[in-house]
Amino acid sequence: MLKLVRPLALFIMIAAMASSYHTQLGLFRLWQVDLFTAVIAPFAVDALAVICAIAIGTKDARGKTLAATVLVVTLGGSMAANFIAGATFGSKIVHAAMVLIYMLAELVSSRVGAGEVKEGTTVKVPTSAPVSPGTAPAPLDAPEAIAFREAQRELRKTSRLPSLNT
Repeated sequence: MLKLVRPLALFIMIAAMASSYHTQLGLFRLWQVDLFTAVIAPFAVDALAVICAIAIGTKDARGKTLAATVLVVTLGGSMAANFIAGATFGSKIVHAAMVLIYMLAELVSSRVGAGEVKEGTTVKVPTSAPVSPGTAPAPLDAPEAIAFREAQRELRKTSRLPSLNT
């Protein structure tokens, strides 16, 4: 069930991006920003937020603090633009809330995680198969060795090179 947290956060982000893009495009046009920049700028802001969200959610990624900081700054600016663009006070709140909802979803997603093993914890991997009393334990191959042998077998099956099929 926890594995749904990240995809749902990304879904919320996409919904917020669509709403935010439309709102900011209208705002930039109202400010008489040239058409090219008005079309590209909201996308650039939202794409930066996407990159940061993906970086935060990637296991073992470096620079997560930087990505989180950039995400907060980016979405803060997006919230401000969406708030400014609202026609009424209620509209301002709804437009800014779309981005706030995404930030909260990202916060929950990053804190809850997807049940991954945390850094620093150890997982005990058996080194031999269980045996009955009085018999010697049979050593288990490392997972890498098993995967390598399976890859070799598959390559031999699918390869057209005669030297591999011997």
